[in-house]
Amino acid sequence: REAANAARAAFAAPALAAFDSPRPALLELRDKLQCMLDILKETKEQVPLHNCETLNLLRERYKDTLGELQLGESTRSFLKIDKLLDHLEYDATYNREALPAEACEILDTVVPLCEALCDAQNALDVAWRAGEGGQDDKGVP
Repeated sequence: REAANAARAAFAAPALAAFDSPRPALLELRDKLQCMLDILKETKEQVPLHNCETLNLLRERYKDTLGELQLGESTRSFLKIDKLLDHLEYDATYNREALPAEACEILDTVVPLCEALCDAQNALDVAWRAGEGGQDDKGVP
């Protein structure tokens, strides 16, 4: 029951409050990331990125990650959400100055949404593992 309560609490995160379920939130995340990728495709490299990364490599990271998310059409999409969060946090921390303002605005919107989806996914994982034996916390099937 504690695991189920943790899962409920994760879905109550402010970033997820506007969504009925995780799938529409993932679709929203995907759409915003696609917008960011479109902005980055139009951007000419002006300021160097962190660790000598090129803008083209940054674009490819997001393009690949969007492909791995399977555009939100599968429950397997949630398995890659933590990888996406790593990319977003890295760019928000290290590459913000090199990105166009429109891309930074999207980053500021999607990082909390992605964090909330990761928290929800982790809570569901814990709840699922806790219930794997088919019994509740008192050993009742």
